[in-house]
Amino acid sequence: MDEATATALDEVNRRFYAAEASEFSARRTGPWSGFEALLSLLPRPGDGARPLRVLDAGCGNARLGHFLAEHAPGPIAYLGIDREPRMLDHARARTAGLRAGFEAAFLVRDLVAEGLPPGAEQAFDLVCAFGLLHGIPAEARRRRCLLELARALAPGGRLAVAVWRFRAAPGFARRTVPFRELVPRLGIRLSGPPEDGDHLLLFAGRALRYCHEVDDAELERLTGDLGLRVLADFGGRGGDQNRYRVLCRDAAP
Repeated sequence: MDEATATALDEVNRRFYAAEASEFSARRTGPWSGFEALLSLLPRPGDGARPLRVLDAGCGNARLGHFLAEHAPGPIAYLGIDREPRMLDHARARTAGLRAGFEAAFLVRDLVAEGLPPGAEQAFDLVCAFGLLHGIPAEARRRRCLLELARALAPGGRLAVAVWRFRAAPGFARRTVPFRELVPRLGIRLSGPPEDGDHLLLFAGRALRYCHEVDDAELERLTGDLGLRVLADFGGRGGDQNRYRVLCRDAAP
Protein backbone atom coordinates (compact mmCIF):
# COMPACT_ATOMS: atom_id res chain seq x y z
CA MET A 1 0.00 0.00 0.00
CA ASP A 2 1.35 3.45 -0.90
CA GLU A 3 1.75 6.06 1.82
CA ALA A 4 -0.96 8.34 0.44
CA THR A 5 -3.53 5.55 0.58
CA ALA A 6 -2.46 4.58 4.10
CA THR A 7 -2.73 8.19 5.21
CA ALA A 8 -6.19 8.53 3.70
CA LEU A 9 -7.42 5.38 5.46
CA ASP A 10 -5.86 6.59 8.69
CA GLU A 11 -7.87 9.79 8.34
CA VAL A 12 -11.06 7.70 8.29
CA ASN A 13 -10.25 6.44 11.77
CA ARG A 14 -9.11 9.81 13.08
CA ARG A 15 -12.53 11.21 12.20
CA PHE A 16 -14.31 8.15 13.53
CA TYR A 17 -12.79 8.25 17.03
CA ALA A 18 -13.07 12.02 17.27
CA ALA A 19 -16.81 11.77 16.59
CA GLU A 20 -17.69 8.48 18.30
CA ALA A 21 -15.37 8.25 21.34
CA SER A 22 -18.12 8.39 23.96
CA GLU A 23 -20.41 5.79 22.42
CA PHE A 24 -17.48 3.60 21.39
CA SER A 25 -16.23 3.61 24.99
CA ALA A 26 -19.69 2.91 26.38
CA ARG A 27 -19.96 -0.24 24.27
CA ARG A 28 -16.56 -1.55 25.39
CA THR A 29 -16.58 -2.13 29.11
CA GLY A 30 -16.18 -5.85 29.79
CA PRO A 31 -12.88 -7.74 29.59
CA TRP A 32 -11.89 -9.98 26.73
CA SER A 33 -11.24 -13.63 27.50
CA GLY A 34 -7.60 -13.05 26.58
CA PHE A 35 -7.21 -10.75 29.59
CA GLU A 36 -7.83 -13.68 31.92
CA ALA A 37 -5.44 -15.95 30.02
CA LEU A 38 -2.77 -13.26 30.27
CA LEU A 39 -2.77 -13.38 34.07
CA SER A 40 -0.91 -16.69 34.20
CA LEU A 41 1.72 -15.34 31.77
CA LEU A 42 2.59 -12.13 33.60
CA PRO A 43 6.25 -11.65 34.45
CA ARG A 44 7.13 -11.31 38.12
CA PRO A 45 9.46 -8.40 38.93
CA GLY A 46 12.53 -9.66 40.78
CA ASP A 47 12.07 -7.19 43.60
CA GLY A 48 8.70 -7.80 45.25
CA ALA A 49 8.42 -4.11 46.09
CA ARG A 50 8.80 -2.99 42.50
CA PRO A 51 5.55 -2.58 40.54
CA LEU A 52 4.78 -4.48 37.36
CA ARG A 53 5.41 -1.88 34.65
CA VAL A 54 2.70 -2.03 31.99
CA LEU A 55 2.45 -0.20 28.67
CA ASP A 56 -1.02 -0.41 27.08
CA ALA A 57 -0.59 0.72 23.46
CA GLY A 58 -3.79 2.07 21.93
CA CYS A 59 -5.38 1.80 25.37
CA GLY A 60 -8.75 3.33 24.45
CA ASN A 61 -10.83 3.58 27.63
CA ALA A 62 -8.29 1.51 29.63
CA ARG A 63 -10.47 -1.53 30.14
CA LEU A 64 -7.28 -3.61 30.27
CA GLY A 65 -5.91 -1.35 32.99
CA HIS A 66 -9.14 -1.66 34.94
CA PHE A 67 -8.99 -5.46 34.62
CA LEU A 68 -5.38 -5.64 35.79
CA ALA A 69 -6.15 -3.45 38.78
CA GLU A 70 -8.92 -5.84 39.80
CA HIS A 71 -7.23 -9.17 39.07
CA ALA A 72 -3.44 -8.93 38.84
CA PRO A 73 -1.51 -9.26 42.12
CA GLY A 74 0.92 -6.74 43.51
CA PRO A 75 1.64 -3.12 42.65
CA ILE A 76 1.21 -1.99 39.05
CA ALA A 77 2.52 1.08 37.26
CA TYR A 78 0.27 1.40 34.21
CA LEU A 79 0.86 3.72 31.25
CA GLY A 80 -1.93 4.00 28.68
CA ILE A 81 -1.06 5.56 25.32
CA ASP A 82 -3.62 6.57 22.73
CA ARG A 83 -3.62 9.23 20.06
CA GLU A 84 -7.25 10.20 20.66
CA PRO A 85 -7.53 12.54 23.69
CA ARG A 86 -11.27 11.94 24.01
CA MET A 87 -10.64 8.23 24.58
CA LEU A 88 -8.11 9.08 27.26
CA ASP A 89 -10.72 11.20 29.05
CA HIS A 90 -12.76 8.01 29.40
CA ALA A 91 -9.64 6.07 30.42
CA ARG A 92 -8.86 8.48 33.24
CA ALA A 93 -12.42 8.31 34.53
CA ARG A 94 -12.40 4.51 34.35
CA THR A 95 -9.20 4.12 36.35
CA ALA A 96 -9.72 6.86 38.92
CA GLY A 97 -9.76 5.65 42.52
CA LEU A 98 -8.90 2.03 41.86
CA ARG A 99 -7.09 -0.09 44.44
CA ALA A 100 -4.03 0.90 46.37
CA GLY A 101 -0.89 -0.02 44.51
CA PHE A 102 -2.33 0.65 41.07
CA GLU A 103 -0.93 3.84 39.57
CA ALA A 104 -2.18 4.96 36.17
CA ALA A 105 -0.77 7.58 33.81
CA PHE A 106 -1.86 8.47 30.28
CA LEU A 107 -0.18 9.98 27.27
CA VAL A 108 -1.60 11.32 24.00
CA ARG A 109 0.75 9.98 21.34
CA ASP A 110 0.61 8.40 17.90
CA LEU A 111 2.91 5.41 18.28
CA VAL A 112 2.93 4.69 14.54
CA ALA A 113 3.95 8.21 13.53
CA GLU A 114 6.02 9.20 16.59
CA GLY A 115 7.34 5.96 18.03
CA LEU A 116 7.98 5.39 21.71
CA PRO A 117 8.01 8.31 24.12
CA PRO A 118 11.38 9.29 25.61
CA GLY A 119 12.57 6.90 28.30
CA ALA A 120 10.34 4.01 27.20
CA GLU A 121 13.00 1.76 25.68
CA GLN A 122 13.41 -1.45 27.75
CA ALA A 123 11.27 0.14 30.46
CA PHE A 124 8.25 -2.23 30.67
CA ASP A 125 7.58 -5.73 31.96
CA LEU A 126 4.36 -6.06 29.96
CA VAL A 127 3.49 -4.33 26.70
CA CYS A 128 0.02 -4.93 25.24
CA ALA A 129 -1.33 -4.19 21.78
CA PHE A 130 -4.99 -5.12 22.17
CA GLY A 131 -7.49 -3.59 19.76
CA LEU A 132 -4.69 -1.72 18.00
CA LEU A 133 -3.35 -3.47 14.91
CA HIS A 134 -6.67 -3.75 13.06
CA GLY A 135 -6.91 0.05 13.00
CA ILE A 136 -3.48 0.64 11.43
CA PRO A 137 -3.50 0.84 7.60
CA ALA A 138 -0.63 -0.84 5.71
CA GLU A 139 1.36 -3.85 6.82
CA ALA A 140 4.54 -1.76 6.81
CA ARG A 141 3.03 0.56 9.42
CA ARG A 142 1.78 -2.35 11.53
CA ARG A 143 5.26 -3.86 11.45
CA ARG A 144 6.84 -0.54 12.41
CA CYS A 145 4.49 -0.22 15.37
CA LEU A 146 5.27 -3.71 16.69
CA LEU A 147 9.00 -3.16 16.32
CA GLU A 148 8.67 -0.04 18.46
CA LEU A 149 6.65 -1.90 21.09
CA ALA A 150 9.24 -4.69 21.20
CA ARG A 151 11.88 -2.06 21.96
CA ALA A 152 9.91 -1.08 25.05
CA LEU A 153 10.34 -4.53 26.66
CA ALA A 154 12.71 -4.94 29.57
CA PRO A 155 14.65 -8.25 29.73
CA GLY A 156 12.14 -10.95 30.66
CA GLY A 157 9.25 -8.75 29.53
CA ARG A 158 6.16 -9.88 27.62
CA LEU A 159 4.59 -8.46 24.49
CA ALA A 160 0.90 -9.45 24.19
CA VAL A 161 -0.77 -8.91 20.82
CA ALA A 162 -4.40 -9.43 19.83
CA VAL A 163 -5.63 -9.54 16.23
CA TRP A 164 -9.35 -9.22 15.57
CA ARG A 165 -10.91 -11.90 13.36
CA PHE A 166 -14.07 -10.01 12.51
CA ARG A 167 -14.87 -11.49 9.10
CA ALA A 168 -16.26 -14.67 10.66
CA ALA A 169 -18.59 -12.74 12.96
CA PRO A 170 -22.36 -12.98 12.44
CA GLY A 171 -23.64 -10.02 10.47
CA PHE A 172 -20.25 -9.10 9.04
CA ALA A 173 -21.62 -8.67 5.50
CA ARG A 174 -24.34 -6.28 6.72
CA ARG A 175 -21.75 -4.06 8.39
CA THR A 176 -19.37 -3.66 5.46
CA VAL A 177 -19.38 -0.68 3.14
CA PRO A 178 -17.50 -0.57 -0.21
CA PHE A 179 -14.49 1.71 -0.34
CA ARG A 180 -16.06 3.74 -3.14
CA GLU A 181 -18.39 5.17 -0.47
CA LEU A 182 -15.51 7.10 1.09
CA VAL A 183 -15.87 9.95 -1.39
CA PRO A 184 -19.60 10.67 -1.03
CA ARG A 185 -19.68 9.96 2.71
CA LEU A 186 -16.43 11.52 3.91
CA GLY A 187 -14.87 13.28 0.94
CA ILE A 188 -11.84 10.98 1.20
CA ARG A 189 -10.33 9.62 -2.00
CA LEU A 190 -7.85 6.74 -2.14
CA SER A 191 -4.88 7.08 -4.49
CA GLY A 192 -4.33 3.32 -4.63
CA PRO A 193 -6.00 0.04 -3.73
CA PRO A 194 -6.43 -1.15 -0.14
CA GLU A 195 -4.68 -4.30 1.03
CA ASP A 196 -6.23 -7.75 1.25
CA GLY A 197 -8.04 -7.90 4.57
CA ASP A 198 -8.95 -4.19 4.56
CA HIS A 199 -12.59 -3.26 5.16
CA LEU A 200 -14.83 -0.34 5.99
CA LEU A 201 -17.19 -1.24 8.82
CA LEU A 202 -20.30 0.54 10.05
CA PHE A 203 -20.45 1.40 13.73
CA ALA A 204 -23.89 1.93 15.27
CA GLY A 205 -25.34 1.79 11.77
CA ARG A 206 -23.96 5.19 10.82
CA ALA A 207 -20.24 5.83 11.33
CA LEU A 208 -17.48 4.43 9.13
CA ARG A 209 -14.20 3.08 10.41
CA TYR A 210 -11.32 1.33 8.71
CA CYS A 211 -10.42 -2.15 9.96
CA HIS A 212 -7.85 -4.68 8.79
CA GLU A 213 -8.01 -8.39 9.60
CA VAL A 214 -4.51 -9.74 10.26
CA ASP A 215 -4.53 -13.33 8.98
CA ASP A 216 -2.27 -16.13 10.19
CA ALA A 217 0.38 -15.52 7.53
CA GLU A 218 0.62 -11.83 8.32
CA LEU A 219 0.75 -12.50 12.05
CA GLU A 220 3.76 -14.73 11.42
CA ARG A 221 5.43 -12.00 9.38
CA LEU A 222 4.70 -9.28 11.92
CA THR A 223 5.94 -11.18 14.96
CA GLY A 224 8.62 -13.33 13.35
CA ASP A 225 11.24 -10.59 13.06
CA LEU A 226 10.86 -9.05 16.53
CA GLY A 227 13.62 -11.12 18.12
CA LEU A 228 11.18 -12.45 20.73
CA ARG A 229 10.23 -15.95 21.82
CA VAL A 230 6.60 -17.09 21.55
CA LEU A 231 5.19 -18.03 24.95
CA ALA A 232 1.55 -18.63 24.03
CA ASP A 233 -0.81 -18.49 21.08
CA PHE A 234 -4.55 -18.97 21.54
CA GLY A 235 -7.98 -17.93 20.36
CA GLY A 236 -10.59 -16.04 22.30
CA ARG A 237 -13.50 -17.78 24.02
CA GLY A 238 -17.17 -17.02 24.48
CA GLY A 239 -17.66 -14.61 21.62
CA ASP A 240 -14.18 -13.09 21.84
CA GLN A 241 -13.15 -12.94 18.16
CA ASN A 242 -9.47 -12.25 18.80
CA ARG A 243 -6.42 -14.40 18.29
CA TYR A 244 -3.75 -13.74 20.90
CA ARG A 245 0.00 -14.15 20.79
CA VAL A 246 2.25 -13.53 23.79
CA LEU A 247 5.98 -13.15 23.18
CA CYS A 248 8.90 -12.81 25.57
CA ARG A 249 12.23 -11.02 25.56
CA ASP A 250 14.52 -13.45 27.31
CA ALA A 251 16.54 -12.12 30.22
CA ALA A 252 20.29 -11.98 29.70
CA PRO A 253 22.01 -15.20 30.89
